[in-house]
Amino acid sequence: MTLIASVSGIRGTIGGEINQNLTAVDVVAFAAAYGSWVKTKHQSATVVVGRDARISGPMVQGLVQQTLVSLGIDVIDVGLSTTPTVEMEVIRKQAQGGIVLQEHIFISAVADRIIAVTHRKTGGASIHEKG
Repeated sequence: MTLIASVSGIRGTIGGEINQNLTAVDVVAFAAAYGSWVKTKHQSATVVVGRDARISGPMVQGLVQQTLVSLGIDVIDVGLSTTPTVEMEVIRKQAQGGIVLQEHIFISAVADRIIAVTHRKTGGASIHEKG
């Protein structure tokens, strides 16, 4: 699937060519954009990151976490987890955001805003802001 970028975000298949599919470079760019957005809202930020058991999960999680750390954001890795678990950890740890990498959804919550990226088994992703 060709990488599609629109007002609702990005969609693509994991692997392949940069800006043609959802590659490591694209994941880093997306995570950097999210991290930069968080930093505009909070001088000091912590983001909780969790994932499901997809085969690409550890690679994508590592890219996302290291990108956030490079921006000066503290990361709490909850490993294999569900969306509600990450949401509760965001509240419990008083984090400024959370990212869940799952088969069906990648969700980031900051205060009353939610940015969701849907990941399908094909590796697709889309993003939109609610709130």
